[in-house]
Amino acid sequence: MNNPLSSSRREKVQRLSRVFRLLCQVLLGFGGLLIVGLAIPYFLARRGPMPDLYSTGVTVIGMAGLCYWLLGAWLLERLFSNFIAGRFLEASSGLWLKRFGFWMATCCLFPFAGRYLWDVALYGGPGAIKESPMAPIFGSMLAGLFLIMLGWVLEEAGELQAEQELIV
Repeated sequence: MNNPLSSSRREKVQRLSRVFRLLCQVLLGFGGLLIVGLAIPYFLARRGPMPDLYSTGVTVIGMAGLCYWLLGAWLLERLFSNFIAGRFLEASSGLWLKRFGFWMATCCLFPFAGRYLWDVALYGGPGAIKESPMAPIFGSMLAGLFLIMLGWVLEEAGELQAEQELIV
């Protein structure tokens, strides 16, 4: 059961997970600074005359989008933390993978919502959407659904491994 090849692969996964977790932590740190950088000027401008609806809308939409992407980085950071701890075939890893899959599947909604909000902010109403960004949207949705399925498989593998340890 403890062959050197599997421990070598485990070490590779853990080493790569450390790199990716560090990258996610750096993204979370910079994202937090960016949110503060967006929020401070917005709230300082509110002390004077009321900012126009366009600048308020752009700031709020930008902060909401940034928070959404930071949520994805946080979900990945939690998944990589599980891998670093050696929890590959456990329900917690499957749960974080499924959560990231749900996050990724919902990415397909943002091009449409962003275009609609942009048209409302610029033109006062929704414009005609002429381009069709269906390929990236479909790819994001499929990738998210695949990750959800992989999370279920990971949870099931963890349960089978736990049962096997009880039998032996």
